[in-house]
Amino acid sequence: MLETVREYGLEESEELQRLRRRHAIYFLELAEEEERASQGPLQGVWLDRLETGHDNLRTALSWSLTSKGDTEMGLKLTGALSHFWYVREHHSEARMWLQRALERPSEATAARAKVLSVPGNSPGSRESLELPSIGWHLFILDSSQSDSTAFLSCIDT
Repeated sequence: MLETVREYGLEESEELQRLRRRHAIYFLELAEEEERASQGPLQGVWLDRLETGHDNLRTALSWSLTSKGDTEMGLKLTGALSHFWYVREHHSEARMWLQRALERPSEATAARAKVLSVPGNSPGSRESLELPSIGWHLFILDSSQSDSTAFLSCIDT
């Protein structure tokens, strides 16, 4: 009987992880679309959509930045939401998510470089973030990556 319950729990857990991933992917796509549309005439409409889904965005970020989540997805979502947080003046929340994203171990990717560049663009955020104490962050991105326009280096001094 206990083995049956354990198996059910594992199946439930795997299904829950699949659902969380799908949820996070959906909201990542929404945030990336807003980021692309943010300079156009529909900026307000897209920002309102993100504001409406703000709790879902937080849920997606929370999951992606855990050990069972997907750090790369969390970095992408954090980077994509930085414009939304800035325009809607969610500065404290932005700092909290930036800090959490940067604390997660990850490869040197375009998404991480983008997140590392955000603190310099937000009021007061660089001072309040505990960025890695390395001093210099250098990211050499493979030219075959799809996001070749990403920042090639980020300097934290």
